[in-house]
Amino acid sequence: MPTKAQLGQSARAYVQALTAHLTARADADPALRPFVEALALCPLQVCRTEPRPRLDHPLIAPLDRVSSEIVGAQAFAGPVRQAADTMDWFPVFAGGGIDPRLADGMLAAQAVGTYGCFAHETLAVGIFIMAPGVAYPLHTHEATEIYLAVAGSISIQHGIDGTPFTLHPGDYSITPPHRVHALQTGEEPALVCYVWKGDLWCRNWWWAQDSRGAWTRTAWERPEAGPWRPLESEPVDPAIMAEAHGQLA
Repeated sequence: MPTKAQLGQSARAYVQALTAHLTARADADPALRPFVEALALCPLQVCRTEPRPRLDHPLIAPLDRVSSEIVGAQAFAGPVRQAADTMDWFPVFAGGGIDPRLADGMLAAQAVGTYGCFAHETLAVGIFIMAPGVAYPLHTHEATEIYLAVAGSISIQHGIDGTPFTLHPGDYSITPPHRVHALQTGEEPALVCYVWKGDLWCRNWWWAQDSRGAWTRTAWERPEAGPWRPLESEPVDPAIMAEAHGQLA
């Protein structure tokens, strides 16, 4: 088990490497600049979390394998691999009668955020792994997010009728706030870096369509530490549908 100083050093090196990686790509894609600017201002001095024994979970063995397969220059891949080996991992979702493959098939580790190594209220930076054959259903949230695939591949869908596209190692996507989107893995696990920018306490709304074609959404909330848990459901009205597809003025 790492010491607290080693945990902080690993998380700090990860954030700095991810910042440098995105900075190098921001000239070609100005949409990355707000993330780069926010990352550059992250307070990375005081690690507030204590190291814990490594999570006993079936995904840890695949995590160790895919972390050894991270694609990229050593200046980037090395810190990501070290963070994956050092930071605390935890289940992302719990309760709500969700598909056990999803409940047991997704873990995350956070370097910066509301419960990460370094505290932040409007920026979350971390890594997550999804097991093979896992579908994360259509959902929305107020925060803007980046996914950067580093090992394995992951399919992303934007919009309820959107055509899925695949992120291979080195590819990234940007999901605007409130945009409905879904994730799916194939035959191999996927390891993905993520950045959330915005309200980190926002609800995560899961969408579902009934047999008559009507859409509803269920709110999920996350405590200060621990997995997301479901709350109430509500109909998706035309205004919500338009907002989820970037159609509001």
